[in-house]
Amino acid sequence: MTIHRCRFVRDVAVVGRSFFSFDFANPELRAHVRIHGEGTADGELSITSAYWFDTRFGPFRIDGQIGGRHVALTMPGN
Repeated sequence: MTIHRCRFVRDVAVVGRSFFSFDFANPELRAHVRIHGEGTADGELSITSAYWFDTRFGPFRIDGQIGGRHVALTMPGN
């Protein structure tokens, strides 16, 4: 899936690509995105999460840089 100028807030845009594996033993979501806009310093993030075919996602792992600073966080899935 291609993400083009997606906005979750008015002053930050997200551009990138996401991929879903269809490996039944280890399904995974991977995304690599760039962020930019008046509300943030520019940055790049990699996002990974396990998922199940009934649309439940495991925790999301987010790593990258924003404004030249390293960020690493985990957020719960659904």
